[in-house]
Amino acid sequence: LSLMTARLAPENPAELLSSPALEELLRRVREDFDYVLIDSPPVLAVSDPCIIAPHTDGMMLIVRMRKNQRPAVRRTRETLDS
Repeated sequence: LSLMTARLAPENPAELLSSPALEELLRRVREDFDYVLIDSPPVLAVSDPCIIAPHTDGMMLIVRMRKNQRPAVRRTRETLDS
């Protein structure tokens, strides 16, 4: 198990995630690891997960039963689908 932390957040993370640097990083780690898990902020809070999603093989959506309401979960799924 290896862990890479994000360190301090840049002023505009979406810009950094949209750069070729993300693709290069993911290409390099896929060569060395069987599974690469990327933790991201909530989908409806920021655009980061939607930028990361096309570069992944799949996504896992975590829903808190007594906190997240059905309409928000539906909106999240629609956002990811689009």
